[in-house]
Amino acid sequence: MSFQFMHVDSFSRSTPKTGKTGGHSVRSIVAEANREPGAIPHIEAPQPPTLLFGKPIEELEATCETWAASTTDAIGRKTRKDALCLLGGVFSAPDGTDPVAWVRIKGDALEWLQGRYGDRLQTVLEHTDESHPHCHFYVVPRPGESFDAIHDGKRAANELGKSSLKGDRNAAYKTAMRSFQDDYHEHVGAPNGMSRLGPGRRRLTREEWKLEQLQVETIGQKFQQAEALMVRAGEAVEASQSTVDALKSSALAEIRAMQAKALKDADKAQEAARLKGIEDGRNEAVKEFGKSSLWGKLTGLLSSKDKEIEALKIDNKALKKDLKEARSETKKTKGLLASVKAAGKSIAHKFLGLERERDSALERAETAERQRDQFKAQVGVLKERDGLYAGFDKQISDMAWERDGYRAKADQLERRVAALEPQEAQPAVLSPAQRNAREQPTRGL
Repeated sequence: MSFQFMHVDSFSRSTPKTGKTGGHSVRSIVAEANREPGAIPHIEAPQPPTLLFGKPIEELEATCETWAASTTDAIGRKTRKDALCLLGGVFSAPDGTDPVAWVRIKGDALEWLQGRYGDRLQTVLEHTDESHPHCHFYVVPRPGESFDAIHDGKRAANELGKSSLKGDRNAAYKTAMRSFQDDYHEHVGAPNGMSRLGPGRRRLTREEWKLEQLQVETIGQKFQQAEALMVRAGEAVEASQSTVDALKSSALAEIRAMQAKALKDADKAQEAARLKGIEDGRNEAVKEFGKSSLWGKLTGLLSSKDKEIEALKIDNKALKKDLKEARSETKKTKGLLASVKAAGKSIAHKFLGLERERDSALERAETAERQRDQFKAQVGVLKERDGLYAGFDKQISDMAWERDGYRAKADQLERRVAALEPQEAQPAVLSPAQRNAREQPTRGL
């Protein structure tokens, strides 16, 4: 899969004179989203949109009008027609994305949008009449709120105040929008194997881009496997609980007839052996886990969880088989009381062990979730380091450029100094008569 695409823009009820929104207004946005005739000349065969969440798109204009009527500007005047009131956005996947993968991306993105905007999120639509799968979403502030409540970049810039420098406001805007994209990548892009940026933006080679794609796709697969593991663990625990309840009611009479002391001694011995085995296994696993790489740890963890779930299922089947055999032996003859007791004892042990395994499975599922959060945090640190390294490269390039400039200036100054230095005086050339006159002594008068 390729890199993520998430884009947002701002719109007003009338088309602004500056043309910053591409000549669009709330009316034209609604017309294009609803595939109204004449509004979508770039679509060869328009199809009606699919409503995924919220109100019908036809109600969006009225919602914007209601918000505008509830707000005023800084000095109490009525909200202008060209004041921003709607945040429109689009998220998509590359051409050729598997339909199952697209369903997952849509679900994660919708969950992220609901968590980020709450009841401000008005509508989410899906369009199926273009080459790549994509969805549009529309956000309107609550009555009485400013537009900054739904736009991260404008909120960050305006928090500096109108007296701040334009450069500082622009920097704050860009930082906030980068954080917006980072948050989307953490919750939607990375879990679905999509990169944060494409190769061209960072001047990556083809080999570097392929390696990064492999790593990102691996992260997405591990996220999906972890979630599937937790679902399977939950299903296994529920199935085990129902089996335990059935076994408990059917075997209770036989268990009560057993000798209490023998059962207690056997339980103690079995518990001690089990705890020792768990402790030894845990210590060994901790040592091996510490030696593994990040990917090795995650892969090993998921593999161990799958093995534990399969072992739990096998124990459930064996428990049912033992119970069936014990009931059959009891009906045959009372003379086989010893074998019935042994079978009942085995059932009791397996029953208690199953409860412990259920609690252990729940604890392992919680541990897996905590480790997943830790992996997310590590991914965030790696992304931050990548940003720092890119900044260092730019600083080095700027310093080299400045150094070359200073060298050129030094060479120029050296040439000018050489041109200004005085030439060495040459001796004057005298004629023979002048040399004789200078050599004869001066006569007195």
